Amino acid sequence: MSNIKIKKETDNDIDAIDQLNRKAFAGEYEPRLVKMLRERGELVVSLIAKSNEEIIGHVCASPVTIEGLDCCVAGIGPLSVDASHRCKGIGSLLMEEVIVHLRNTGFIGAVLLGDPKYYPRFGFKTASLFDLQNEYGADDAFMAMELQPEALNSISGLAKYTSAFAECEA
Repeated sequence: MSNIKIKKETDNDIDAIDQLNRKAFAGEYEPRLVKMLRERGELVVSLIAKSNEEIIGHVCASPVTIEGLDCCVAGIGPLSVDASHRCKGIGSLLMEEVIVHLRNTGFIGAVLLGDPKYYPRFGFKTASLFDLQNEYGADDAFMAMELQPEALNSISGLAKYTSAFAECEA
């Protein structure tokens, strides 16, 4: 793992990120989503994992609104790791780094849709514990974490991802 570097994406990384997401998710939704978020300036952060100059992982985050509130919450995802590099801690390195970045740039909370067995290790809990709902009807898979102490205690409502998420499904 010592040869793994986590860095912010650059313009030179965009094609490799696109290819990685296409292979990792076996489809077009995630690559199209990341491209759309990037083009709209809605990527709060986009990080890559590199090994020997090869991009083997990617994670990004975009703004999320909580209906009726003006707060600073980010949605993490998609998270992808090349199939030949999975189960080696690369996804964890990317998650840890994206969380640090969001915390250090003033976000008070983060949400995601993902495997409820994987993300609690980073501090995520079922979002309903924070009285947060989502537009996808996901239950345990919709998770949230506080990036600042007790930041989500006074927030409740429907978390909405940017319109790019819905537009990519069409």
